[in-house]
Amino acid sequence: MEILGVDDLPNHFRLYRSKVGPDENRLGTHFIPSWEDYEEGRIHQTELAKRVTEKLSSDRAALVRGIGASGKTVLAWQIAQEVLNLGFPAFFFDFAADRNSTRHLVNALISDIKRFGHPKVLFVLDNIHVEETSAKEVFLAWHEIPSLQQPQILLVGRETRTAKGSSIEGLKFEALSLRARQAELRGVFRRLALRSYTGGQLPEPPEAVLTNWLRTFGGKPENPKTTADLIVFSAAVFRRMRDLLHGRWRLTEADAVEQVRDVYLGALSPPETANLARLCVAERLEIAIEPEVLAFQMAALTMCNTKLGIVFRDETGGRRHSIRYRLAHPALGELLMAGMENVIDRMSVILEMASVSARFGGDAASRLMSAGQLEDAQAVMLTTIDKSEKFLGLYSFFEVESILRLAKRLKIELPESFDHRLAAKGRNSGKFEEIAFQTQFDHLVSFLRYAEESLPAVFNALSSALADAKNHPQLAGVALDTQLDHLVSFLRYAKESLPEVFTALSSALANVENQQQLAEVALETQLDHLVSFLRYAKESLPEVFTALSSALANVENQQQLAEVALETPLEHLVTFLRYAEKPLPTVFDTMSSALQDAKNQQQLAEVALDTPLDHLVSFLRYAKESLPEVFTALSSALANVENQQQLAEVALDTPLENLVSFLRYAEKPLPTVFDTMSSALQDAKNQQQLAEVALETPLEHLVTFLRYAEKPLPTVFDTMSSALEDAKNQQQLAEVALETPLQHLVSFLRYAEKPLPTIFGTISSALEDAKNQAQLAETALNLPLHFLVGFLRFLEEKLPEPFKALRTELEKTENLTHLVEKARNSPSIYVLGLQRYAETSMPMLSSVLSTELQLPGQPGLTSIARKPTAALE
Repeated sequence: MEILGVDDLPNHFRLYRSKVGPDENRLGTHFIPSWEDYEEGRIHQTELAKRVTEKLSSDRAALVRGIGASGKTVLAWQIAQEVLNLGFPAFFFDFAADRNSTRHLVNALISDIKRFGHPKVLFVLDNIHVEETSAKEVFLAWHEIPSLQQPQILLVGRETRTAKGSSIEGLKFEALSLRARQAELRGVFRRLALRSYTGGQLPEPPEAVLTNWLRTFGGKPENPKTTADLIVFSAAVFRRMRDLLHGRWRLTEADAVEQVRDVYLGALSPPETANLARLCVAERLEIAIEPEVLAFQMAALTMCNTKLGIVFRDETGGRRHSIRYRLAHPALGELLMAGMENVIDRMSVILEMASVSARFGGDAASRLMSAGQLEDAQAVMLTTIDKSEKFLGLYSFFEVESILRLAKRLKIELPESFDHRLAAKGRNSGKFEEIAFQTQFDHLVSFLRYAEESLPAVFNALSSALADAKNHPQLAGVALDTQLDHLVSFLRYAKESLPEVFTALSSALANVENQQQLAEVALETQLDHLVSFLRYAKESLPEVFTALSSALANVENQQQLAEVALETPLEHLVTFLRYAEKPLPTVFDTMSSALQDAKNQQQLAEVALDTPLDHLVSFLRYAKESLPEVFTALSSALANVENQQQLAEVALDTPLENLVSFLRYAEKPLPTVFDTMSSALQDAKNQQQLAEVALETPLEHLVTFLRYAEKPLPTVFDTMSSALEDAKNQQQLAEVALETPLQHLVSFLRYAEKPLPTIFGTISSALEDAKNQAQLAETALNLPLHFLVGFLRFLEEKLPEPFKALRTELEKTENLTHLVEKARNSPSIYVLGLQRYAETSMPMLSSVLSTELQLPGQPGLTSIARKPTAALE
């Protein structure tokens, strides 16, 4: 790998290794399971582990939630060990260890998953609650990977909203809740005791003792949601191990406090204890701290890190060299603070740290706001912005903007002096340049736009620094290392607002000395993004376009271009080929030759079989017209009997709306492929999967598929119809109907009335059910007026009882007021349509509209009746 210059490991995910536990720097921390515990089978496996494994096997993904110190990371590590035992790798990433998630990090994690993913490989994202938005983006990117290539992905994090277990925000992704109860307490006791016990059979705590332990370290045992704090429990077990091994089972929280006081706190100097107190307070907010916020920087946390193992020291190199401290386990914080002699005033400590670090202040305010502690969050933010010079210690303007936008969300106005202090010359000289060159160009554009509006002095200082000729070489260097799609956004902005910068960058990019580097960046750019840059360059940077075109057409780059073409998702490849035909004929010829080369047909076929079917249709349409040899080769490959099983699996995993599109296309030019897919869809062994797909498909897409399937796929139509009409699925179908946009629901019901009368009746009953009326009315009130009229007409005609119930809801005073306000902001043609309908079917609404808006037929016609509409204009 080293000789070929190819990475053999991900850049950010850590490879799981049997002889390294979840925290390989654990040192002397007795509470955390050691690799020996894993290897010798001393780790208790929870009942949830089997469910997680089954979920990963069936869905390729699982989400585990639990409170702190409930065993989440240990569970993930056990599942990774199972993967390793099968001979496949598992990779970990811990958001708690890298708590400064940025767009760059998210992209890097996605890249790792795509490059090293395989159906037998496991990726674990631990502590996702620390950066849930980033975790969601990574998960969504994983979800887009073709199903046959998807690795397994396990997400682990604390419960963020309810004890039931929360999904990832905005996603219908079931969370499996981990509870540490009697069995887990027994497991922890056995693990710790077996490390040194040599006295024969280990004493077993009776069930009544385990229940009492759960009450002491968790809460009411009779409550199924009660879960124990395993860190506190472990400390207490250590303290009383001698008694426990002799059957004296009494344990208290005080035992845990005495253990940490004697073993850990007693070994620390007062300055290091003060530093540890700050870290414990920060851990309550799940923030890693930097040396600058320690009470005594000289003392640091050396003993805690090197001797006691309760603190980890994370150090990153490069131009963003930094050191951060974090506890070996967040749950240790409360326990350590309970053992300290002095009572810690948490808010005072947080404010002290915020006064010396803008990064900490921003993180703390964000965490407090998320926890609903708005007053505390505002106090922290006020302290943070009071020290404007500390903002110049941040890594990038992305961080600066994020903190200041957070202040706005907290309703804190920046003092006028903030802008001038931050932009002050002399003291801050050179800082703007340094931070600017560390900021990704897309983030820099965002900050410049923000500063132009909100921080004029900072904007002037920054724009002057960027326009300074002495900084142009460094700025050009950054440009040549920037993704081309980000570079376009910066150039567009600079041309308008920073003309000197634009001129300097244009010259640098067009410089013959930089052409090779620019070509290398282009060859590493996703092809659809490359098209965007080339379009822009042709219009605004003709010399750059000419230079880049020549570089791409250079014979030395043709082999790499061919490889890029063969590795590019087909939807992006089509975009590039359509563009390249005229302005880049040599590049087009190189790529098309590579695609048509017989020795590459197998690779192209593999790419095609991994391509979503709607994108594959687009490529085939293009290839048939512009690359006939490629079309012929792909058609043969797709029709090959060896690929039929994979095609069938792709069809069964494709959203129905995309499947219809492909089947309509395939009927004529790809009859063998069509026959393969239709046979798979109609195969009895796939009927259950098809039924599940039907019940999970939005009704507007389902009706499209059903209309199509009636004739060419009668067995599929019958299967889906039976599944939809099955009594056990009626509740789910009703829920789907109530969540469907009403204009689409009308379309589905009109279709279902004759071929699917049972389904029509089920949805009609759901619409009529009194308990659903409020939800139905709310959905109706959010419709554009012309869709609302269409829905009401349909109900009145086909479902008179649901219509009467909905009319009653809509004629409530608060809903009539809402409709009037909606009408005021709607095109007049839609308002008049509603009024004409309401005159005969909803007289109360008609009267209110006429009175409030003075519609035609009423005295004093207002402009609402003459208001132009988008359609008329």
